[in-house]
Amino acid sequence: MSTLTAVRADAVREALDNFTVLLPDLDAGRALRLLGIGRLQFRRRARLLAEWRGLCMALWRLALQRSFPEDAGSMFRQFRESFGQRHADRATALALERAPVYWQVLSERGDADFRPAARALAGVFFEDEARAQAMALRLMLHVRHTYQFIFDRLI
Repeated sequence: MSTLTAVRADAVREALDNFTVLLPDLDAGRALRLLGIGRLQFRRRARLLAEWRGLCMALWRLALQRSFPEDAGSMFRQFRESFGQRHADRATALALERAPVYWQVLSERGDADFRPAARALAGVFFEDEARAQAMALRLMLHVRHTYQFIFDRLI
């Protein structure tokens, strides 16, 4: 194994390990406040937390695409499999199910425009088009900030 291959393998492993540690710390509280989901709205709150984790996984996949273009797909699959095995709860299952959906939305425009991802998240909670659009605009900057946070801590 060449030195370059070993360094690359170490960077891949570090990126996988870092995100596993980083994911629980990604703040859904601001998204809860922006969407107006209160403490007593238990089902909506649980749903948002799962959706937020799924979106954060997709944001991590976007950061991987930028830093590890050849390995990003396999890293994402490996993470989803191992994370799903370690966390067998319903919220994690939903997050892992939603992550590829958010990735699909993000992959179209990359990190140039987070409006579609924010719109997808807001659309889960608001059927009224005008209300969903307004909430998406509120969420967009928070999604961008979260992406930057993930990207800065990738390795």
